[in-house]
Amino acid sequence: MTNYFKCHITEVSGLRFVADRMALQSSAGRNHLMHMSFMTDAAALQTELDHTEAMLRFRREEPATVQTILLQLEQLHDIKQSLKNLHDKIVLDDVEFFEIKKFTIISQQIEKCLLPFGFVWLAWQDITAVLSLLNPSGQQTPNFYIYPDYDERLPLIHKQLAAEKNEQARQELLLDLAQAEDDVRQKLSDYLQQYIEPLQNNLNLLACIDVLLAKAQLAEDLHLIKPQITTDRIRFTALFNPAVAARLQQNGHQFQPIDISIADIPCLITGANMSGKSVLLKTIGLAQTLFQFGFFVPAAAAELTPVAAVMFSMGDAQSDMNGLSSFAVEILNIQHIIQKVKSGQRILALVDELARTTNPDEGKALVNAFVQLMSKYDAYTLITTHYSGIHAICRRLQVKGLQFAAMPEKITPENLQRYMDYTLEECSDRDVPHEALHIAEIFGVDEEFLALACMS
Repeated sequence: MTNYFKCHITEVSGLRFVADRMALQSSAGRNHLMHMSFMTDAAALQTELDHTEAMLRFRREEPATVQTILLQLEQLHDIKQSLKNLHDKIVLDDVEFFEIKKFTIISQQIEKCLLPFGFVWLAWQDITAVLSLLNPSGQQTPNFYIYPDYDERLPLIHKQLAAEKNEQARQELLLDLAQAEDDVRQKLSDYLQQYIEPLQNNLNLLACIDVLLAKAQLAEDLHLIKPQITTDRIRFTALFNPAVAARLQQNGHQFQPIDISIADIPCLITGANMSGKSVLLKTIGLAQTLFQFGFFVPAAAAELTPVAAVMFSMGDAQSDMNGLSSFAVEILNIQHIIQKVKSGQRILALVDELARTTNPDEGKALVNAFVQLMSKYDAYTLITTHYSGIHAICRRLQVKGLQFAAMPEKITPENLQRYMDYTLEECSDRDVPHEALHIAEIFGVDEEFLALACMS
């Protein structure tokens, strides 16, 4: 997987929901977000989290100033292509000069807004000379044209044009004017080349500010928290999935948060269908991914270790890739996980119902082998399964599942979720849930079919 944020959006369930909820103000900010890299360095992650925390505090303490900055960011255009043209020694046109002038005004205004608040890590570069060059009149207005001040020929030609009545003479004057203006554009472009790096630096800062302010607002809107960085564990307290929680809330339900700790020993998770095992893996994957892009995470508390990759093998993500069966695609995913971990990189591997599409004997053999193999390497591994008889050494958790004692007399598919407990508890290799027939009965499956199943 390419390590840009934009690539992970299609791979990590729930990440699109988070990205769509970000209140980014500018195209530069959106481009910056999409090209953020998956960070594996703890120091870099700590810095990004600290900056997000600082912006969150700034939003709460200085809402008027923040609103002023957001309004400025709304007007910010990405001048990246204009800077590339300067680098390639291409003469800019008037629109590009206008965009650069407008950019310098916005940059200086936002820098001035932030200056009193001690964001020392915002290393602004001085671009005053750029504004002076593109604004010889001294008025801080976001427009641009070839001012007469730029070339002594221009006032004279304009004066001659105003007085000349002969059309042929006017055409010759207009050609002279166009040449003089092109000469000015060439000189301006040549002069601006020395400011490519300062302009790019300040563009990066403004895009970063846009993203950090959006991250801070997202943390408030979705009730995310700053994770603590550790070196040896992944632990969530009251972990929740923002996308699933939003859908449940629309239907009058609440997402039940989950506590889970993941160490370097593989962990098997069992539980009945509909017990939230797949959602749990997706939520852990989402939270870890958010963390490694410097976001706060959906939990009441979190201690997280950076990994080289978050790798999935999820049943609902299978496709008919090149005509392969679901099992073949699943095995290819497992192979990618094994190759990654054998390369010496620490990963988080999230595997949903490994080998569920093959026969139970082979399925159990594959699960046992995968658990044994992953235990040899530096990895955090979670595997959901319905199989009993998994003898490989691992940690075992079980979703509590349906609480039959708490159920009223009438259970329907609509109210079933109220009686599902998603809490994880330690279990033995003999504790395999047997709720499938009861759930089928609740869903009104044919009575004769159920009776035959019970006799089998």
